[in-house]
Amino acid sequence: MAYSQVEKAAMQRDLAQYVGMQIKMRRTEGRMTIAQLSELTGITSAAICKIESGETDVKLSTLAVIRSALALDISIEPLGPIAS
Repeated sequence: MAYSQVEKAAMQRDLAQYVGMQIKMRRTEGRMTIAQLSELTGITSAAICKIESGETDVKLSTLAVIRSALALDISIEPLGPIAS
């Protein structure tokens, strides 16, 4: 099944929002501020804010750094059928 550009953009946006929400949830559960996460990871506070709000896609390398700092268990599963 082929997806339209609009459908692909929606899937990317949904994934970015989900990932950001998970990062923010883990950070706040650990009572960590954005500034503290920034210091631990070397990622700017502004970039962390954009990631947490789903405004930007997070690169896998950046996600790996955040995952390590927050001790996140990340699994990647498709939200729906994989676009071809």
